[in-house]
Order: sequence, then structure tokens, then C-alpha cells
Amino acid sequence: MPIRVPGGEKIITDKRLTAIRVISTLADKVVGGDEGLKEKVKAAMVSKDARFAESDVVIAHLRAGNGRGPIDPHELYKLVKKDELTIEQFLDCVTVQKKPLEKFLAGGVIDKLCGTIPNPAPILVTEFKEGVDFEVGDVDDALAGLIKQSIRTKAA
Repeated sequence: MPIRVPGGEKIITDKRLTAIRVISTLADKVVGGDEGLKEKVKAAMVSKDARFAESDVVIAHLRAGNGRGPIDPHELYKLVKKDELTIEQFLDCVTVQKKPLEKFLAGGVIDKLCGTIPNPAPILVTEFKEGVDFEVGDVDDALAGLIKQSIRTKAA
């Protein structure tokens, strides 16, 4: 859903937003996902039976993933039935996913059960403006500045 600024709403200009949106887009569409660069490099390393890879300035280590998944609440509840865990202890350890619960309870009931988070941190959502052509040069300085602040670079 495109971001729409309501009339009369205060709006500031901050050029860092361009860098944020570009980096987010690159992270989502280029680096991440099943077809992203990261998965392609991992696939190349696996196909060549290599645990390490390098570029001119970066070294990578393909480490074993963590095979431990979430605990099945049904299995945990079996410990309650065996009196190895109290129902209070069980309830202190489990959380409820709202989406599956929608099969069994109406949305209004779920809403009443939902807790609230006091003073939740605001979420920043960015997108490219509709009808504005992106110029690669517009972000060069912003990205260069972020790189200099974040990564050790050679002196110019």
C-alpha cells in the first residue's frame, strides 16, 4: 500500500531515507531470498565442497546451521500430563500464534485476548516515490558516507 501523506501533516526532508530505501531494496531483492546473492554464493560453495570463500576484501565461512527447531507444545504438554511440569510452568513457557487461532476463535475474541506493548517503538516504512525516476547518482554520496562510517576503508 503506497504511503500517502495526509494534507496538513508535518513532513521533513532527510536525504538518509534514500540510502535506507536503496539498502533495504538491495537487501530484499538482491542479497536475500531464495534467488539472492547470499544463497547463490552458498550454493556455489556447497557445490565445490568449500567451507570458505573470498573476494578482494571479504572472507566468508559457511558454517553448519542450527538444526534445533521450536518445541512442539503438544510434546511439552505430555510432560504436564506426566506431572513432570505444572500447568503454570507450561503456560509460562508457551506463546500463542494468532493466525492458527483464527480457525477456532472469532477475531473479536482474539483481540480481547491480545496484550498490549507499552510505548511500542515506532516503525519506519520506506518506499520509492511514485512517478519519480531514481538517479543512481542521487545515492552515491549517501552510500559512500555510510560505508566510510561503517566499514574500515583505505585512506583516500
